[in-house]
Amino acid sequence: MVWQWLRVRKKQKGRRKLVIVLAVLVVLGGLGFGLVRLIPLLLFPDDVQVPSVVGLFELEGRRVLRSAGLILKVEQFVFDNEQPEGFIISQDPLPGGRMVKENREIAVRVSKGPEEVEMLSVLGASTREAKLNLTQSGFVLGEQTEAFDPPQALPNTILEQWPEPGEIVVKGTAVNLVINKGERGGSAAVVVPDFKGREFSAVQAQLQELGLDVGNAWPEYSTIFAEGRIVEQNPRAGGRKLRRAVELILSIPKARPSPRHRKQHPQSRKKRWSGCTKTFGKRRK
Repeated sequence: MVWQWLRVRKKQKGRRKLVIVLAVLVVLGGLGFGLVRLIPLLLFPDDVQVPSVVGLFELEGRRVLRSAGLILKVEQFVFDNEQPEGFIISQDPLPGGRMVKENREIAVRVSKGPEEVEMLSVLGASTREAKLNLTQSGFVLGEQTEAFDPPQALPNTILEQWPEPGEIVVKGTAVNLVINKGERGGSAAVVVPDFKGREFSAVQAQLQELGLDVGNAWPEYSTIFAEGRIVEQNPRAGGRKLRRAVELILSIPKARPSPRHRKQHPQSRKKRWSGCTKTFGKRRK
């Protein structure tokens, strides 16, 4: 009896080993089959066409790309005056028949809506300065109206602006300006600004806006001002001019002046201004 029991037990163990081996073979076979089918999909995905998601809401864009086998990736959130907040502004790669590998990321930029800023003031600024400040701040030049104002305001300066300073507006708004043209007939005296230390090119532009000309311009060594800056002017700042030239002295690179130049330097400037006065007297005649 014991012998028969041992034989049965031995047969059962052999069957169990066979079942385990068969199960392992089946599992390995399944894994092998799966890898054979999966590896080509991972290494060599199918080509899919890129759909357009520009103008769609972000969630809708994700759904469209997912249905095409692609992945949406938000690259940047930016202000935009055209698209509302949360809508897609641009994408890369672009659509239009472009084919890419499946599961590729499509980079998009999403709108944060229009950027609102405080309106800066250009009242009293010269026309050139006002236009430069507005464009550099992201605004657009709108209508420009000329007005003839008494001489308490300088010619070619800004009298009024819309929107008004301090208002909260959308960046890129058009700004309308009213520009003072001086007294009607152009006979108003112009208050000469202080040009000391400023670049010659900038002074030329401002004089042109004020209706004044650059008269004589002499070079002079200066240890205070950099090369090309204004050292002295005639008339001085705050003087009034009736559409005439302004005399200037320009700084040139520092040099060691000779003793003769040192002695004559204070008087030479007086002679220059006196020469200018004589020149203006002749012009008046």
